[in-house]
Amino acid sequence: MQSAFSRAQEMEQVRCTYCGYVIPNTVPPIDTGTGQCCSRGCASALEAGEQPFSSQLAFKRRPIGVKLFSRALPAGIPSYATILAIGEQGTRLEGLLLEIIWRALERGEPAVIAPVDNPATAMIDAFLAHGWNVLPYLDREQFRIIDMYTGRLKDRQMYERRNDEWSKFLLSSFGDAIVQSREPSDLHTLVNHLDQSCERLGITQAGVVLIDDLTELASWSPDIQAINFLKEIRGVVSKARDVPLFAGASRGSEDIYPTNYPRTHEYLFDGIIELELNDSLIDGERIKRASVRKMDDVPVHAGWYPYEFNPNVGFVPIDPFIQ
Repeated sequence: MQSAFSRAQEMEQVRCTYCGYVIPNTVPPIDTGTGQCCSRGCASALEAGEQPFSSQLAFKRRPIGVKLFSRALPAGIPSYATILAIGEQGTRLEGLLLEIIWRALERGEPAVIAPVDNPATAMIDAFLAHGWNVLPYLDREQFRIIDMYTGRLKDRQMYERRNDEWSKFLLSSFGDAIVQSREPSDLHTLVNHLDQSCERLGITQAGVVLIDDLTELASWSPDIQAINFLKEIRGVVSKARDVPLFAGASRGSEDIYPTNYPRTHEYLFDGIIELELNDSLIDGERIKRASVRKMDDVPVHAGWYPYEFNPNVGFVPIDPFIQ
């Protein structure tokens, strides 16, 4: 229960008219005649007639949009966060990441996805298979896909000749929203593609960017390049543009991929979401569970939340003990 003292403290809080943040009790506000400010910088900007940020602070935190995380992240995620979502096979990690993109599109925000281990047409089909029709968003330049897969094929022309009629339709009708990376092994090129796509779609203080899967990326790129790539996109996307960047990674794949990246570089992420299969909760059942192990600068309820996919509402928490 909140104490009378803490309630009194809240009542006495004064917010800066320009930046919108609470003025500390130990700092006398600067009265400009049109408002009270916390600093000379804010007071000067207000007096100069600049647009205050006080009504725009919502962009500092974003809803993740997935019901599964409504309790774990009650205040959403920081707008500038780079978030690692890591899961083992069978947890439907890709589907969960796709829902994050879908919810942003539903809110009217732009989105960019860079799939490393699937062609663009397969990613479109994955959205459609979950019941999320992204075709209108591709059509209106609200959604863009950076294809990092096709350019790595030995015989790209043969692959394109063998595309079925549906894939050919997607490429001919929505090809303007698909960026074909001609040099996918050059990670600096991918950074440029991401930055240019964000610029084209107006992804600044709104939108979301996704890369999947970092483990696959590291399998054909030297570790030092993969590390520098992550550092650069954190700066270019999350920090400079105030938009969340999600990156997927595979767990339990050491026998397939001779690298521990990005698990050995978790310090580079502002948030970490973990997915696992657990067969010790109920005999004969493998329960999928999610947990937010880390999310800087926002409240986190870091429990384990069993979940399932519901075609009507997406990924949702469940109580596995209730039949």
